[in-house]
Amino acid sequence: MIKVSKWAKGLMMVSALAFGLFACVDDDYDMPPVPDTIPVGTAITIQQMRDLCAPNTVYRFNEDMSLYAVVTMDDKSGNIYKNSYVQDKTGAVNIVLKSSGSLYQGDSIRIGLKGMKLSWYNNLLQLDTVDIDRNVFKQKTLVDIAPKVVTIEQIKSGLFQSQLVKLENVQFIEADMDKTYADAENLVSRNLEIEDALGNQVKVRTSGYAKFADVNVPDGSGSLIAIASQFRNDIQLFIRSTSEVDMDGER
Repeated sequence: MIKVSKWAKGLMMVSALAFGLFACVDDDYDMPPVPDTIPVGTAITIQQMRDLCAPNTVYRFNEDMSLYAVVTMDDKSGNIYKNSYVQDKTGAVNIVLKSSGSLYQGDSIRIGLKGMKLSWYNNLLQLDTVDIDRNVFKQKTLVDIAPKVVTIEQIKSGLFQSQLVKLENVQFIEADMDKTYADAENLVSRNLEIEDALGNQVKVRTSGYAKFADVNVPDGSGSLIAIASQFRNDIQLFIRSTSEVDMDGER
């Protein structure tokens, strides 16, 4: 039998402890955020972008240009997917994302536009396809954009495409009062109608994947905040949260 001295035993214990400590060190460091290295170039507004891309055409950015805007709707609620809406003082536009995540409502961002394209999808102008990790740089967070108070008639003119709007003195039509926002069980989207006192109507579209898909629509009247999107010739509203549907008044 080999005898080990107390000194040797102590040395072995210290060595084992040191090995254990170093073995617990994680060498897989998180990658640092992508630095804001894409050239700013010429700053462009959303209205100027719209002027560059006539309906049913495609415009590709071949020079260094940047769009500064605020995210007014992200895809965290599940009501939209791999999409966001951004807005500046001149207008708003839908952006199609290469991947979901890390872009949130209230983020003030710069988008490096070189290499991207503007196109129309069923009459909705969109910036396609935005790589958040490579082309989007956050300037601030939690920036509040106030919705524009408009009427249903004004929304249906198409002049507020992709913008955050607020409708007042509206209600869901009687035929939709007993429905949920969408079919959550079968994950099927649903179009509902809201109306004003004059009988003007506009669609409220909700995805079956939305977190509030199984919530019953309110049976009173009041206000609603939403994004005024478009599909073909139909204006359709996307709500961000049921907390922005305030319809507790009498019909």
